[in-house]
Amino acid sequence: MEQRLDDRQRQHTMSGAAHASAGSSTAGFHSWLRAVARAPTVTPPPTARECLGRYSLLRQIGDGGMGIVYEARDTALDRRVALKVLRSSLTGDREHNERFMREARTGAALNHPCIAAVYDVGEHSGRLYIAMEYIDGATLDEHVGIARLTVDAALEIAFAIAAALQCAHASRVVHRDLKPLNVMVTRDGGVKLLDFGLAKRSEDSSASARVNTPLTETGRIMGSAGYMSPEQVRGRHVDASTDVFAWATIVYEMLTGALAFPGESGAERVAATLRDEPRELPRVVAMVGTQLGDLLRRALSKEPQERPTSDALVASLHRYRADSLWGRYNRAS
Repeated sequence: MEQRLDDRQRQHTMSGAAHASAGSSTAGFHSWLRAVARAPTVTPPPTARECLGRYSLLRQIGDGGMGIVYEARDTALDRRVALKVLRSSLTGDREHNERFMREARTGAALNHPCIAAVYDVGEHSGRLYIAMEYIDGATLDEHVGIARLTVDAALEIAFAIAAALQCAHASRVVHRDLKPLNVMVTRDGGVKLLDFGLAKRSEDSSASARVNTPLTETGRIMGSAGYMSPEQVRGRHVDASTDVFAWATIVYEMLTGALAFPGESGAERVAATLRDEPRELPRVVAMVGTQLGDLLRRALSKEPQERPTSDALVASLHRYRADSLWGRYNRAS
């Protein structure tokens, strides 16, 4: 929940300050010139049909806190890509530039069918961009919103997300912002995990799936209310178990149609995360059975050490799928 600068507000403020400084006198005019000279340079955002290097922008398809995402065509390889461009208001910000590049490096280091592939990273006319796999489908929140999933369909998606996390955690990467908006369901029934903008990679040489090295600066909250773990909302150190907690909140939401930790505001959802147990959890246990129900209970534990690893999630879901032979993306009528 980092505070993000609104580009239009920033430009309006700069413009207002400049005009206020300008006066009819020569001194006022020179003051205005000095104010403009001191103002940070803002690169105009790209528009559809513009080119960034070898990428021809077709249309805007996403708008996040750090970047704008376009459907684009790679003119060299003649293929569609998703091109994430750093916001023009952040191009001169060293911290955001480094975070943007870290997102590219982190994504490129992961190779899994359920993780969106990173193809390229570069800069053109002062604009940083990441070229990624174009995914034809809908985000999970849109998907659940347009189709009521059966238990089997929800668990199939849960299995794919868990497998993506297993890959990331094996590479010592913690996502830290797992939520329905960062999961895509493709038109042909695939699942893709997106947006490693808040991810951190541990330099610990161990191959532990739990990624025990602390990855969050104390006192700094990063993530999305309602899906963050208790330790994450407190700004404490997090490890891979924070992703497991977020995974469980998504599974709960798919099965019940309700947030695990609801609230009308981010502050209320944070308070619910710290204070409450998910209201419909007994019904969820009845829906999926004792084995998976216990897995979800432990994954939603307030204590990180009590949660299963992503390896355990995959193993349990694999056994359940083999035993029940659940269908693929069956939808209730």
